[in-house]
Amino acid sequence: MAKTTRFSGTAFDDLLMFRDADDEDMEGDEWSDALDLRQTPADGMTVKVVVPECGAGDELIVEVQASDDDATYETIAQSETIDAVGEYSIRFATQRRYVRSASTTNSSGSNCFGPVQIGVVTHGF
Repeated sequence: MAKTTRFSGTAFDDLLMFRDADDEDMEGDEWSDALDLRQTPADGMTVKVVVPECGAGDELIVEVQASDDDATYETIAQSETIDAVGEYSIRFATQRRYVRSASTTNSSGSNCFGPVQIGVVTHGF
């Protein structure tokens, strides 16, 4: 059974993580490794973004990107502009095989957002 991480009521499966709490603080733009999901169920899946820290004026946007070949990615869903500590959901559906996250921030200083967690959650809405 895969290890799970719980934060604020959300359980992450370590096999479905784009970015976990053990990663360093998010201090700039990032692209995760791809997950091979084959495709999502017809009603889609949810990516949860957990932001533990946020400085004044800092902004973060998380995109869900999909690919047929793990080489060329297209954005299929994205978060609202995140400018506060909290837990955010991004709902998506795709028939493409590979999915990754792309995070864009207007900040480049240290400890801007802390160790942000990003992962696919089962039965998440």
